[in-house]
Amino acid sequence: EVLTRANRKSLAISTSGVKRVLYLQPCGKLQKKSTQDLEAKEASMEEALGEWRVVLTTFEVPSGFGRLRMDTLGQPPVRVSQLIEDEYSSADESDGVSYAFASGSGEEGQEPLRRSTASMLAHLDSGSENDQFKSTLQTILLLRQTHPRNLALWAFEMAYFNTLTTDDKGSLLQIIHSSTINPGSTVGCYAMQPSDYDRFRPFFAKVLAAYHGVGEDAKHVNNWDLSSVGTDGAPPVLDLSLLGLPPLSMRVRVGRNLHGYPLPGAMSKADRVALEARMCEALAVLQGMEEYGGRYHSLTPGHAAAIDDATYAALVDEHIMFKNMADDPYLVAAGIAADWPHGRGCYVSEDRSVVVWVGEEDHLRVISMHTGTVLSAAFDRLRAALDVLGGIDGLAFAMSPDYGVVTSCPTNVGSGMRASVLLPLPRLTADGTDTAARAIATPLGLSVRGVGGARSRVGADGMCDVSLSARLCVTEAHALVRLYDGLKLLKRHDTSAAPQTASVDPASGSPLANRCPDVHCIYCKKRLGAVQL
Repeated sequence: EVLTRANRKSLAISTSGVKRVLYLQPCGKLQKKSTQDLEAKEASMEEALGEWRVVLTTFEVPSGFGRLRMDTLGQPPVRVSQLIEDEYSSADESDGVSYAFASGSGEEGQEPLRRSTASMLAHLDSGSENDQFKSTLQTILLLRQTHPRNLALWAFEMAYFNTLTTDDKGSLLQIIHSSTINPGSTVGCYAMQPSDYDRFRPFFAKVLAAYHGVGEDAKHVNNWDLSSVGTDGAPPVLDLSLLGLPPLSMRVRVGRNLHGYPLPGAMSKADRVALEARMCEALAVLQGMEEYGGRYHSLTPGHAAAIDDATYAALVDEHIMFKNMADDPYLVAAGIAADWPHGRGCYVSEDRSVVVWVGEEDHLRVISMHTGTVLSAAFDRLRAALDVLGGIDGLAFAMSPDYGVVTSCPTNVGSGMRASVLLPLPRLTADGTDTAARAIATPLGLSVRGVGGARSRVGADGMCDVSLSARLCVTEAHALVRLYDGLKLLKRHDTSAAPQTASVDPASGSPLANRCPDVHCIYCKKRLGAVQL
């Protein structure tokens, strides 16, 4: 779409002074070209469009914002070269999208996904070593051809699978079982044991690298100390009032799993009930502290702290309790929603600012809520509550030596943290959508969505939920600072946008944000004439 609008065969993009190029290239091999090379050869690039593929080269890290994630091109946010064949494939190519990963080894690492999958299927049909898994493997490999954007299916390799013991083969198939039920999902796998990320590292390293935009040898570091990202040893001032914003609703949450228990996808009903009982003992410590107090609300039938349906519905409406997990097809397929509602519940502090979910996608979701202008207030309160829980004798959180916090879903691995703010953007959302706001936020690693969560509508007065997408290879302290910087940029754009409606691109009909006055803004810099990214 960008190339078509630009009416060009190539488009140069600068980030932090480093040029990378989006360009059409003859099918068959990957190579990087300088802008000068492309300009010199453009005159000879007149072959039929069907004989060319669009290549997006690797982006460097923009200072302060991590890797640029090209979600807007409709592909998984991978950091290696991608071949996009949707509308640019030749007539005899019918399998949708193929990838050629620069990090692959040998010829197989460079060939289209379709061909490597066909080879795996042929090997499966001719061999007998996987007879007991044959039906499942055939399903996975066939779906791998038809759903190449599913990262679990893409990362699955028979060569690695054949190196595993029979028990480990069964465990890996359980991890990616969700993909066979919901092949259209982006990630498509859930860890089942706290050790899975290290036990099946060759598989998970590819999934984590592709989703988070990091190297397969990435090593995460956890650090909550805000002074580590300040100047002269002092923590940064993260006061939204300095941006001209009123007190806003903010929420910081982390996922945690307990060492010594299976992860939710592999838990039995007895495991879930036992974990809830253990957490009730731990949460009693918070209840006994003056700064927390509160009570635990259990969904387990017959539990001493069980609540009725009306109380449950009221807590859900208040966005304090999680919804019925049996209604989520992804959690059902992963086994995470099994045995509902046994072993589920939530703790709520007396002032309702600290909430602990028990038995959802992870063993625990610890949440801190605050309305104000100091972004670090909810962050500090969450850290304090985590310190209390983590300091209880015999209560240890599951950690990976390389990937940090262990969570069921690979999207949360690393910090396990999501910090969000409800930010009013009335001008950027004047058309009733968050399209213009997302166009600004996505390159910064920020997520913008409606106040009701993913796929929900923008709230009254243009209210949006803005959060940082990054979890892996970014510390908790750095993540909070990046969120503040992103809020500052969104506020600036909203202030400078036309007050009545968002401008519309005549070529695509999509709303576009007006340019802000900052000439250094990475969103607003012009690319090759009138084209903007």
